[in-house]
Amino acid sequence: MGNLQAESGLRPNNLENKYADASGWTDEGYTAAVDNGAYTREMFQDGWGYGLAQWSYWSRKRDLYDYAKKRGTSIADLDMQLEYLWAELGQYQSVLNTLLNARSVREASDAVLLDFEKPANRSEENCAARAKLGQKFFDEFAGDPPEAAPGSAEGRPPFPTKTTGRVLTVYRRFFYDSDCYKQGTRQTPSGVQVHSTGANNPWLRRYVQPDDGRIGKNVNGNDHNRPGGNVCAGAYIGKQSDGTVAVYESLPWDMRCWLSGSGDNGNANRLGYVGFEICEDALTDRAYFDAAMDQAVLLTAYLCREYGIGMDAVRDHAELHEMGLASNHGDITHWLGKFGLTMAWFRDRVQRTMEEGITVEYVDCDEATVLYQARVTGGGRLNIRSGPGTRYSSIGQAADGSVLDVLEETNADWARVRQGDLVGYSMRMYLEKVEPEDPAEPEIPEDPETDLPPVDAVKLTLKLPADALRRALETGNLVIDCRSGSVANIDYL
Repeated sequence: MGNLQAESGLRPNNLENKYADASGWTDEGYTAAVDNGAYTREMFQDGWGYGLAQWSYWSRKRDLYDYAKKRGTSIADLDMQLEYLWAELGQYQSVLNTLLNARSVREASDAVLLDFEKPANRSEENCAARAKLGQKFFDEFAGDPPEAAPGSAEGRPPFPTKTTGRVLTVYRRFFYDSDCYKQGTRQTPSGVQVHSTGANNPWLRRYVQPDDGRIGKNVNGNDHNRPGGNVCAGAYIGKQSDGTVAVYESLPWDMRCWLSGSGDNGNANRLGYVGFEICEDALTDRAYFDAAMDQAVLLTAYLCREYGIGMDAVRDHAELHEMGLASNHGDITHWLGKFGLTMAWFRDRVQRTMEEGITVEYVDCDEATVLYQARVTGGGRLNIRSGPGTRYSSIGQAADGSVLDVLEETNADWARVRQGDLVGYSMRMYLEKVEPEDPAEPEIPEDPETDLPPVDAVKLTLKLPADALRRALETGNLVIDCRSGSVANIDYL
């Protein structure tokens, strides 16, 4: 709560103030434009924070928008945002576990700030200021829960005491140097294509580079994260250096992979099939087979849940070839057959995993250091290109006034930049360095027991129950009629 207070003032329609001032949008105007479609979901790469948690990454704000549409509400609806926030926390298992088991407000506050919000300002001063706000909430509302929780009959999701289902860890190591990533074709995922590498080498380092300290270095330089390659999966499953079988995401899930090849009826890549490779061994080790297939099932279940993909759109390379949507390969059917199994078995396990539940934890392996942040200027949309020059294709755009991470000043004219999960190059003449701000001292209401008001003033403190708080925040109106010379302080933290 302290972090939400600092981010948005607990206003679900709040557009990040510094961007609202620069762009001319008001909270109400921006919300209305998003709701009526004038400001489309494709424009969410603006980098502007919005809502209770100030969602700014384009993919997270897009998912908030999609959730609102599915619920049939405004993007500023309070109940919808709280439910979406809860669903998002399910993707950050370590943060959620800390919140459920924290022994202090500071421990919980730091988990949300540093591991969920992940702001540029990670200073001790900022952490302490957020925790101070959180402590105010704790002191005000901690204690035994009421016999009947206000609003409990309105169908709000319960706060669980433990998580259920399986946990999948996804190591994110995007292939920024591959031609596939540089082309950067975005599309809506509509299916999952499952492949295996066809070579006796179960080690991830063969395909995934650079080394993140877990997979080891490919001394042969024949990995898939390099220019000139014609194969690039969206993820790879195989062994880390210590033998642990893991999943490494190499492309954003909605970026077209280069994997299936073409068949008589088309190309699965171009039809929206998200594809991953499983590193093969000699196809005789049942223990490795079981571990690799388990990770493949978990990943497929997660993708199907996230993008609404049915089991009829989960196919291996061999099946896609039979459908005329891929080149002539036999994976992974040939591997399954070694142990008397089929793709029907694989899809059944995916379906059961979805029913049991799955939680995903992402580990960011990108070691890129942010030199500084820069605001886009010039009055238009700035291209983010696959290389430092106008001859390279545009893989995305940044809205005027949005803020990018500058990773490298490549030369006098170009900089390597990052916006959300998109990394590319932009012209430096349209980037204005943003100077870091000193953390503002949070405004904490005075303690009436130690800081008494003047004798000629009357202080009114109104403490709202949860259901009244929700209604107050939804309407944005709290009206108190005070006599002249009186002071009304409304504490609804």
